This record gives sequence, C-alpha cells and structure tokens, in this order.
Amino acid sequence: MKSLQIVGSRFDQDVQILLKRGETFDVSGTFLFPRQRVLISAYGDPNLPLPVIRYVGEKPIEALIRCSDQTVGLVVEQVAFDSAVGNDPNAGFLPHCIVAGGKQIVIREVTFQNVSYAVNGNARPEGVMIQRCKVPNEDGLRRYFTWIEGTDWIILNNQVNNSTFEHCIRGRQYSRLLIQGNDLANIAVLSSRT
Repeated sequence: MKSLQIVGSRFDQDVQILLKRGETFDVSGTFLFPRQRVLISAYGDPNLPLPVIRYVGEKPIEALIRCSDQTVGLVVEQVAFDSAVGNDPNAGFLPHCIVAGGKQIVIREVTFQNVSYAVNGNARPEGVMIQRCKVPNEDGLRRYFTWIEGTDWIILNNQVNNSTFEHCIRGRQYSRLLIQGNDLANIAVLSSRT
C-alpha cells in the first residue's frame, strides 16, 4: 500500500509516475504534492482496465493530489480514482481527488468513482484543462465534478452520469472559461442527504 505514497513523497518535480494497467494502488492519504513537471499516467496492455488509485483511509482528507501555488505542469491521465467504501451513501470520508493550484494543470481520460470532488479548483489555478474524463456510476460522485475558481479553464468532452449531492460543475471568482461538448446529468439517486 505504501509504494505510491513513498514515490509521491520523495519525487515532486521532473518525474513520471507510470502505473501498470489492471493494477490497484491503495493510498491512505494525500500521496502527491506536485511542484513542477509531474506526469501520472498508465502503461501496459491497452486492453486492460485503467490503473486504479484507491483511497483506503478511514478519515476525511483534503485531497489525494494536492497542488500548491508553486505547482507548474501537472498532467494526470489514463488512471481511475476510487475508494474502498464503494457506493455507501453514508460514507463521510470520501476523498477529493485533485485540488488544482498553480499553473498548467491537465486532467484527461481519468475515471472517478466513489469520491467526493473530482477536481477542486478553490486554490485558484491558472490554466486547467479537464478533457474526456468520466464519472460512470450514478452514485459514484458525491460533490462536484469540477469546482472552478481562477483563470483559463477548459472543460471539454467529459461524461458525468450524476452528482448525488451537488452540481456537476460550479464555480465562483473565475475568468476565461470554456465548457463544451460535455454530457452531464444531475439526477436524484439518494432519497435524503446524510
């Protein structure tokens, strides 16, 4: 379980973290505080499922990947985020996947399941692209697919089947925003808030 967290804690710039398709990587807290030029991606047989970064902790955390205002050039692609609690609607400790901050953040072809936020932009980043990402399950996203703050956001060709408690996309204090070609749904799956 600690291998991904060890890599993330030791290497925060000029690094490629490649995860093998078909495998699951358990983490119990924030595993990466990227600074400059960090790539997280997949390798291996393209017919196998995306590698899964799965949160197995038992308490709330801010994010699995936490950017700062010093982050420049983070790319997260071709991975899936999940949590060990599955689709339990009463789970109070689902993670935020990525808190975007700094500059030049790219998130593409990522799957989000059983998480709170997919991408939280309240650190006010400059230049974020979220492209061809998926929330495949109706009960797999509890809060926002994307919370937008900052400048120069592109949200393009994503598929979000639902957010159980919030909007799919929402924001405040932002400028220069493009939202195009997304398939978003916001349906009532759970009978009450917990």
